[in-house]
Amino acid sequence: MNGKVAENLKRIKERALIASNGREVHILAASKQKGSALIREAIDAGVWACGENRVQELLQKKQEGAYEGARLHFIGNLQSNKVKDIVGECDLIESV
Repeated sequence: MNGKVAENLKRIKERALIASNGREVHILAASKQKGSALIREAIDAGVWACGENRVQELLQKKQEGAYEGARLHFIGNLQSNKVKDIVGECDLIESV
């Protein structure tokens, strides 16, 4: 991506900082349907946490090392039959 991710992230952080009146801001990047290389680029650019909404995709990308250096959140609907697969694999489950 040649710095495009870092450039976009910088712009987002600047806008969030203004909106937060100077309070600390953490970015949770929804990484769904993005490849591991792009996720790594985002983390290297300063993304604090990644959110994934598909259990299988999260597990595969985690095995590839895509999320190293960032917190990992499962976001969205979670089917009861997949709970056992995701518990212990991420830092936080955000689901209703």
